[in-house]
Amino acid sequence: MKHLQSGSYDFESLKLSLEVMSDLMPGQKFLVIECMSAPSQKGLGSVGKLYSLRLAFLIGEDGECTLMTAPYTMCECPVGVGACAHKGGAVSCSTLFANVSPVMNMKMW
Repeated sequence: MKHLQSGSYDFESLKLSLEVMSDLMPGQKFLVIECMSAPSQKGLGSVGKLYSLRLAFLIGEDGECTLMTAPYTMCECPVGVGACAHKGGAVSCSTLFANVSPVMNMKMW
């Protein structure tokens, strides 16, 4: 909750796209969540910076969502191709939203 209260995610920039298609995986559908995130470590060169963050979930035939790795899921931070705190926090938030929102009528994990 500290990230939510401190404003690390810009929820006004949040975009949710359902049933997105990809040329890399024809015939598969994705749920894509995009938003901007402030650096979790406020160090040299990061003041005032925002990172673009994208989470991509593969939607299975049973409605279950699986988090995809790069190049589908990405963050613009220096370690955003792999695991980073921004993606971890966004995954936690998306799981919370999926469990409380009637719009997100799908299984997460």
